[in-house]
Amino acid sequence: MNRLFKHILYTIAFLVSFSAVYFFPNSLTVKAAQSDAPTTLKLSLPFQVVSKWTNFTPKNNVFVADATDTWFVYGWFGSLELNKINANRYPLLDNRHQAIDYSAKEGLSVVAAADGRIGYVGSLYGTTVSIRHIEGYETIYGHLSRTDVVAGQKVKKGDIIGAAGYSGTVNSHLHFELRRYTEEGVWAINPRKLLATDWSKVIIPDFPANRFFLGDPRDPDQQANFLLPISYNIPK
Repeated sequence: MNRLFKHILYTIAFLVSFSAVYFFPNSLTVKAAQSDAPTTLKLSLPFQVVSKWTNFTPKNNVFVADATDTWFVYGWFGSLELNKINANRYPLLDNRHQAIDYSAKEGLSVVAAADGRIGYVGSLYGTTVSIRHIEGYETIYGHLSRTDVVAGQKVKKGDIIGAAGYSGTVNSHLHFELRRYTEEGVWAINPRKLLATDWSKVIIPDFPANRFFLGDPRDPDQQANFLLPISYNIPK
């Protein structure tokens, strides 16, 4: 009986969360009790193509893509060594990075990492799109060169939502952020924990942006979630 009761409660919670995303797109995503509450959400990479890059020597502080280049990781989630070097980079976040940055060729298609509904299209991290998902989650895609969606639109995993670019930044890249709305507040979530990806096939150069000053300097999975200040709220 207890097992059946728990199953019924789980089913009700899932249906409430699903309904909030798909039938009430202008409302906030249903809140989870805690940032690490169990989830069924699984993310895919926000690109249609595999990771490929040839030249890692910046020109005037900018990575230059050749004709066949696509993207690579240039900024993990968490306490990046680069942020410690540049101590005022994220002062409100204790020098932690709240997303994964993918250096990407300008114009490269960006896709939805999971099913959901577009929550925001506007200016946040340059040109930005957010998608609201089940169980209090939201993905954010920043520095886009264009957007192909509108607020309230339903999207499926893999749908094109825009393209990588330079908006609000110097290097063409994608700011990929995962948030979870909880009773405690809005949490920055380490996307690595929900990304179903074979990281051995992803280009991850040994740069300060891909090393850490807290925990294992080379293990991005150890980087803990953290609460975001109110100033990081997405405009309504």
